[in-house]
Amino acid sequence: MNEMDFVTVDGNRFHHVWLRDNCPCPSCRDRSSYQKIHDPCERLAVPASIDLLDDALVLTWSDDPSPHRIGRGWLQANAYDRPRGNPVREERLVWDEKTLVASRPVIHDAAKLDSAAWTEAMVKWGFVRLGNLPRSKLEGFVASIGPISHYISPEPFISIKVVAGGEDIGLTSHALSPHSDLSYMPHMHPLIVGLYCVENNAPGGESIVVDGYRVAADIEREAPEDFARLCRTPVTFRQFDPVAGYHFTRTTPILRCDAHGDVAAVTFSHKNFSVDLPFDEMGPFYRAYTDLLGRFKDPSYQSVFKLEPEQLLLVENDRVLHGRTAFDHRAGSRHFEAFHVSWDYLAGRRDFAARAALESAALQVSDAA
Repeated sequence: MNEMDFVTVDGNRFHHVWLRDNCPCPSCRDRSSYQKIHDPCERLAVPASIDLLDDALVLTWSDDPSPHRIGRGWLQANAYDRPRGNPVREERLVWDEKTLVASRPVIHDAAKLDSAAWTEAMVKWGFVRLGNLPRSKLEGFVASIGPISHYISPEPFISIKVVAGGEDIGLTSHALSPHSDLSYMPHMHPLIVGLYCVENNAPGGESIVVDGYRVAADIEREAPEDFARLCRTPVTFRQFDPVAGYHFTRTTPILRCDAHGDVAAVTFSHKNFSVDLPFDEMGPFYRAYTDLLGRFKDPSYQSVFKLEPEQLLLVENDRVLHGRTAFDHRAGSRHFEAFHVSWDYLAGRRDFAARAALESAALQVSDAA
């Protein structure tokens, strides 16, 4: 330990002000919400005593005679005294058709509902398939993830089937090249796209998914100038809805990177796409764009399968593009129901158990004082 403005515990340094502000004990946190009761302007970060026990760090502050116990496990889990580098994209594996054939992602049984298993698969691959999910159970299953986002319909589920005079090509039997949903919404946040199969006996109509991260990584390696162009060039996605009377537009680069230069989001929908560039830039842009689209349509990048009734496909919208092959609606029926849920809810539920256990342990250490 050190008598300066920080203390060292198990090789990690912690500033006094950080310890005072982040202390997890019941005197510093509300028991029900686990939120902070005080802020750094209200209390001094000057320790009167510091004791390192086998299981906890115990501090008494100059303006508070009560001891504050912070578990050593909690400190280890929240240590910030470490080398800084690019964060690892958690358990996410980029893939192509060969990768998936070798790994054989399973169709999870929704009736058994091992939420941890299918959630981990969703994070790993960017999509997951669930089966044995009757339509009567669909709404409850979706609610177990989070509330449905009502972006394009006041109804929770949107019917995807052939409709005469429909406002979207998805309501025809034409093929849909791989795309992300709601590319045209100007204030879009990361989503899960859900596609539930009600009926699918028409010839054709196979579902397609493509890992946008894999395609982007290959372009960056093989054609870095094209990759840079796709990251910096704003394009516009449009949706005109003559029935409801809306015209949506969103302008954004197709590939968006995080602070470390890694692709964090792919927004792509050729059916909604347009671009306005100076003459000298249009040709080079279309070279990059056509390469990107060609890879999305290349079977070597795709996973193609036919969803059966009572099966559900979930897709991470900012990463994995989805589409379908053409089908013959005169020889059968293809009826899906679509919905959207914020990705934040899946991430939040996934992180809740581990974090809740850690914070509960911190309170138990405090209670043991």
